[in-house]
Amino acid sequence: TPETTDSGFLDGMGLAMIVGRCWQHVLSTIPGYAPIPESVTSLIGARDLDAWEARDLEASAITTVSVEDIRTMGVRGALEPLVELLAREVDQVYVHIDIDVHDPEEVPANHYNAPGGLSSSEVREAIALIGRHIKVAGGGIGSYDPAFDPEGKTAEVAVGVLESLVAASRPV
Repeated sequence: TPETTDSGFLDGMGLAMIVGRCWQHVLSTIPGYAPIPESVTSLIGARDLDAWEARDLEASAITTVSVEDIRTMGVRGALEPLVELLAREVDQVYVHIDIDVHDPEEVPANHYNAPGGLSSSEVREAIALIGRHIKVAGGGIGSYDPAFDPEGKTAEVAVGVLESLVAASRPV
C-alpha cells in the first residue's frame, strides 16, 4: 500500500488494491468492483519485500508460497495442496504474473528484479498446474521494463508466460 512501501513501487500495490487494502475511494468508482477475499488469494514467489509489506502480508489471510518452498518441494509439491484447496473454494481464478518473479539472471525484468527468483520453466509449470485444477478465467503479466532487456530475453519469456496462460484457460 502507499503507507507500507519504502520503494514507492506502484506495481506492488495491485494485490493490495484487489483485496481492498488501499485506494478504496478510487476503486469505488469502478462499476461492480468488490474486493477479493484474502482467504482465496495467493502470492507465489514473492521476495525482497519492504519491512512493512512483509509485516502486513504475515498478518493477512493471503497464502504465500516462497521460492524456497518451490525449490525444496518442486512446483507440484509446493503448489498442488494450495491449488486443490482453492479449487474447493472458487470456480475460477485470475492469474497475474509479475514478470520480475523470475530470476534476473535468466529474465532481466526491471530495476526491482531481486536475485533468487523462479525460472521460466517453474513459472510455466505453476500456471499449467493451476489450469489443471481450476478454470483460469483471465490472466496477465506486468512489471516489465524493456530498458532492462536489451537482448529481448524477457520479452520472449513473457510471450511464453502468455502462451501458458492461454493454454491453462482452455477447457480440459
